[in-house]
Amino acid sequence: QDPAWFESTLGGGAVLKYKSWIGTQAELSFQTLRITTTSSQATLPERFQTGAALSITQPLLKGGWLASNLNEVRKAGAQEDRYRANLLDTVEKKVASAIENLQDLQAAQAELTSAEAEKDSAEQLWEKSRNAERAGKISSGDALAARAAAAVARAKAWGAQARKEE
Repeated sequence: QDPAWFESTLGGGAVLKYKSWIGTQAELSFQTLRITTTSSQATLPERFQTGAALSITQPLLKGGWLASNLNEVRKAGAQEDRYRANLLDTVEKKVASAIENLQDLQAAQAELTSAEAEKDSAEQLWEKSRNAERAGKISSGDALAARAAAAVARAKAWGAQARKEE
C-alpha cells in the first residue's frame, strides 16, 4: 500500500415517508456517495455510488387498516356528539327565552289594553260627574272622587305602557 494515500467519502440523501389512512407506511430514500482516493493502486481515483430504496409496510394487526384511525374516528364522533348536545341545549334555551319574552309581551299588551279601557271609562265617568256636579245632581266630593279615579287609571295606563316597552 502507498503510505501517503487516503480515501474520503462524501454523500447525501433524502427520505420521504407517508402513512395512509389505513395504516400503510411507505418510505422512499435516495442516497449518493462520492468516494475519492489518492492511492496509486486504485483503478478509479474517484467513483460515485447512487442508491435508492423503497419500502412499504402494511400492519395487519395493531395499528393497521381501519384500526390505525379508529381512535381518531371515535374522538371525532365524541366531539361531534358534544357539539350536537351543546347546540341542542343552546337552541332549547333560545327558544324558551323567545317564548317567555313573547308571553311577557302578550301579558303586557293585555295589561295595557285593560288599563287603557279602565282609563277611558274613568275619564268618561269623571266627565259625566263634572256635568252632574254643575247641574247640582251630585256633590263636589263625588266629582272629585271621579277625578281621582281617572288620575289613578291614567297612571296605571302609563305604567302598563312603560312595562310593555321594556
